[in-house]
Amino acid sequence: PAAITYGTSLDATQLNATANVPGTFVYTPDAGAVLNAGMQPLSVTFAPDDAAHYNVANASVTLQVDQAPSVLT
Repeated sequence: PAAITYGTSLDATQLNATANVPGTFVYTPDAGAVLNAGMQPLSVTFAPDDAAHYNVANASVTLQVDQAPSVLT
């Protein structure tokens, strides 16, 4: 995923895994999380609805979280 700036909460822009069969995605960290600046891991587990014919799948990526600009008043 594209880099985000510190203070931006995770949403469907970053948490956007897809599968070609019906099932459920579980993200870590989950939507709404605000990550610290730096390189941060994102992972997903996909549980297919038809577990008799498809396996659970896992994937991970690294997300760059940029420092927020300083504002002086």
